[in-house]
Amino acid sequence: MKRFGLVASVAFAGGGVWGGAGCAADGEPEPAPAVAFDAQPADFSIAVTVLAPRGAAAGALPRARRGARYIVEPDGVLRAAVGPGADDEMFPPQTRRLTARDVRRLWALTQDAGVLAPDHPGRAAARDEVFVPVDRSVAYIEYTAGGRRDCVRINLDRADESAIGAEELVDELARLAWQR
Repeated sequence: MKRFGLVASVAFAGGGVWGGAGCAADGEPEPAPAVAFDAQPADFSIAVTVLAPRGAAAGALPRARRGARYIVEPDGVLRAAVGPGADDEMFPPQTRRLTARDVRRLWALTQDAGVLAPDHPGRAAARDEVFVPVDRSVAYIEYTAGGRRDCVRINLDRADESAIGAEELVDELARLAWQR
């Protein structure tokens, strides 16, 4: 698998750019205006990195809590890499092209998890805030929607509705990537 550094990125069809860095170049989050979406924006894309607890046996964890990197591009291309080496600097190979229905489901799950809320408590400013040693699985979710790009960090501990929703989103990505 090809790995890209922090300065490398890939341009998506919707005009957004995904790279390996956190959400804000200067370490401070951009003010995110409240945006209400009546429908899924054409530029919707999502990248999810799941960091599993150190030393955890992958088979012992539920599929949504295993180390992985998933990227869904605006045109429905799903890229996936799973295992302990999956991280935010990885640009996985194409796994499959999703149907419009699949992408709509991911959009709905993203909304249900509260990820799009500008005041989400897991909103991350910089990479160092997100990638810390973990004793439980953590999802780092970057998204583009309606011209807005942001990211959140969510502990996959089912402690609140956002954590439950994030785990459902990750589980759907894993299912679409044919993970058992």
